[in-house]
Amino acid sequence: MEKKYGSYSDDMDIENYFRWCDEWIHESIRVLKEGSYFSILNIPQWSIRHFAYLMQIAEFESWITWDALSKPAGKIMPANYTILTFKKRGNSHKRAEEVNYQPKYMKPLADSYCLRATCFKKRGDIFHKPLTDLWTDIHRLKHNSLRYDHPCQLPPELMKRIIEIYSKPGDLILDFFNGVGTSTLAAELIGRRYIGVDLDEKYTSVCRERHEMILQGRDPFGKNQLKAEEKTKNNTVKRIMIRKAEHRHISKKDVQLKIKELAEELGKNPTLEDALLKYPEIPREFYELYFSSWSEVLAAVRVKGVNENKLIEENYKGNLSKKREFQQSWKLL
Repeated sequence: MEKKYGSYSDDMDIENYFRWCDEWIHESIRVLKEGSYFSILNIPQWSIRHFAYLMQIAEFESWITWDALSKPAGKIMPANYTILTFKKRGNSHKRAEEVNYQPKYMKPLADSYCLRATCFKKRGDIFHKPLTDLWTDIHRLKHNSLRYDHPCQLPPELMKRIIEIYSKPGDLILDFFNGVGTSTLAAELIGRRYIGVDLDEKYTSVCRERHEMILQGRDPFGKNQLKAEEKTKNNTVKRIMIRKAEHRHISKKDVQLKIKELAEELGKNPTLEDALLKYPEIPREFYELYFSSWSEVLAAVRVKGVNENKLIEENYKGNLSKKREFQQSWKLL
């Protein structure tokens, strides 16, 4: 809760919040066709309460954990959300064998592999794992070039995957909290009909504009679709000031890498005073202006990184060793 939406506030106490949720969840199940699916995304703590209520009015289908990479809080990263799905009692609307697993968003990248486009280009898009109820390959939208002015915008790959699993082409998708349109846009792009509802006229206007982009052959999820003004944040961390002219020669990334090198040299996490002593060319003011906390400065220290080439080489050597063992066993026979 405590999200800063455009035209209404999210400040209900928890009792009223669940009472309100029960009302629209009940209405959602009521308007569903028999055998159709209802999905709700929330933090696990609240999803337990939704689960208890839904068990009274619908049939349980799945509890998916989305490892979404949320904001760091010190060294703790609250990173997972629940996608809870129930079916309206009646004949099954879609069987598991009817799910289309061919689209890219239905093929999770194997663990430990980089998601950057440059990494895909080097190694090829071939290292996948089966789709289970633990989703680790889709991250939250953090860069402003991919976000619109909404605090809870979900990644399109997430909505496409949910819609693909629980509906068939031509089905009608309904989102009571459509925001700037991720659900309805994803539905249109994969061949579903849709109804999107939102209280905020600004959000619905943006949603319509993005659907127009599809008609024009443009990508509504592509980069550089945003205006330059400040956008609504999806967390409570204060915004960092725009870099002043006197600091343009200093890069935040370079500073973090320097701190990582210092940590390796000292054998411990350095303090601010350690950093000022080692790198006098980086003033105290820089750390105070461009980092929300010293923990953010130390973020690179905690990241070990993944050497994909080494990982691929180790997998290859492991498979080669198994092959030799197999050949040797046949010789012994």
